[in-house]
Amino acid sequence: MFREDEDLWIKEKELHVYKGQEAEGSARKIEDEKERARALHWMRCPKCGQQMKTINNHEVLIDKCTQCGGLYFDKGEFESLVQMEVDDRISFFKGMLSIFKR
Repeated sequence: MFREDEDLWIKEKELHVYKGQEAEGSARKIEDEKERARALHWMRCPKCGQQMKTINNHEVLIDKCTQCGGLYFDKGEFESLVQMEVDDRISFFKGMLSIFKR
């Protein structure tokens, strides 16, 4: 009786360890896939897929597509430009026109 309980306990522990290792492996695979996707799409235009370049516009870095000319802002960048306009440090629309002319 004692031996059967001990065997059952050992099997449950082994199963628990195995499931933990399996979960770690799945999490690692997910992170690896995210990193691969990030590397594949880094600085690529979401519209046309071409390379983008970074433009410094009044202390704010803006990503501009070299093919279609699309402008893309990271989180908070657009708000920073608008706030500069409100603070009269720059004219937002003149600044935007200068980006399109580059």
